[in-house]
This record gives sequence, C-alpha cells and structure tokens, in this order.
Amino acid sequence: MNKSGDDAPGPCPRCGKILVEVGGGSFLECVCGYKFDTYLSREVVGTETEEGGKKKEIPPRRVEVPSLVVDDFIAEEGWDRRNPPCFAVRRFGSDVIEYEDEIDLGEVESCLTEDGEEGGKRKIIYVPIDNGHLREKMVLVPSEAIRADFDEVYREACALAFEIYDCEESKRDEFKLLVAIAIGSWFLDRFSGATCNNGGLESLESLASRTGHGLCHL
Repeated sequence: MNKSGDDAPGPCPRCGKILVEVGGGSFLECVCGYKFDTYLSREVVGTETEEGGKKKEIPPRRVEVPSLVVDDFIAEEGWDRRNPPCFAVRRFGSDVIEYEDEIDLGEVESCLTEDGEEGGKRKIIYVPIDNGHLREKMVLVPSEAIRADFDEVYREACALAFEIYDCEESKRDEFKLLVAIAIGSWFLDRFSGATCNNGGLESLESLASRTGHGLCHL
C-alpha cells in the first residue's frame, strides 16, 4: 500500500509511475518491472537466464541530465519541438557541434539480484530530460545550436531584457551588468563540481541585493 504525505514513495525512475511497497516495506516495485531494495538502497536486478544457461545482459540505467561537462567535451540539451530532445555536443579544441541522443562515458555500476547478491555490472547512459515540464513548456531549452561569441549573445540578451522590463536611464548600465552576470553564471554553473569548482548563481545573491535587482528576473 502506498504511503501518504512526506514519507510517500517517489515516482519510478524508469517510467514515472507511482512505486508500491511490497514485502512489508522492504522493497518498492513498479508495474514496469522496476524494483528497489529499501534496506540496501539499491535497485534489484532479476536473475532470469536465456536458453542455454547464459545470463541475460543487464539493461543500462538511463540517467536524465540537462547538460554534461567532462574533460574533452561539453553537452547541452536542446529540443526543436518536433523530434525528441537531444544533446548538442562540442568537443574542446573543435568548432564542430554534433548531436547525440544519448552519451556513454563508459561508466558502470554494480547491481543486486533479488537474493541480495551481486548481479553483475550495468552501464550508465546519460540521456536528455524529457518530461511534462519540458513538453508543457514550463522549462525552456535551446531549439538549436547557433555559432556566436559572447558579445553577440550579450547584445541580444540586453536588447531582450530592455524590451521586457522597464528600466530608468540612470540604471541601464547597472541592469546590463546583471544581464552579464546571469549569462556568466549559466556558463559557470555547467562547470561547477565538474572540472573545476566555480561559484554559481547563488554566489552572486549578495551582489543582487546590493544593487536592488533580482537575478531571477533575467
């Protein structure tokens, strides 16, 4: 039976449906076949075998992310509203932008069988986030990758900001600074905790409070 309130099981990471408690709360199961061991805090993998006694290959775990930054490339989610979301990938040292439906970094994780024993290794595959928030346009992502330098992006961002928001003439330079901060923070947040540790948007809240403008408006 499902719990209610703050202790209710979350949605299934595979299909998004509600997880159901079984075995007195020892496991969480979904109609899609997903099973989670609450005691060991790990997904349970079945032990079925194919004809001939060979073990079935464990399907990869697909992890939804909006962006990825690794040593040799940066990937950002995009969606053209016609095809499924994908990653725009640019490798460092190259100006070529490639589009990938999924990214395999060669990562693997250990899996458990229903008996609580090691069930082998499973690949981890990174895929773009595709959910109701994206489809209902509550969250917006780029529709395509367009070559541009920072000055071009900054000019367009300022023009859009002044078109949307009223700003006193004496505050325009200050307002443009906040636009630059918002753009820079978006970029630095991609690298924070990855290849380096940079202050992201939250680190600039004190600056926003001193200027009297909210960064969220940008």
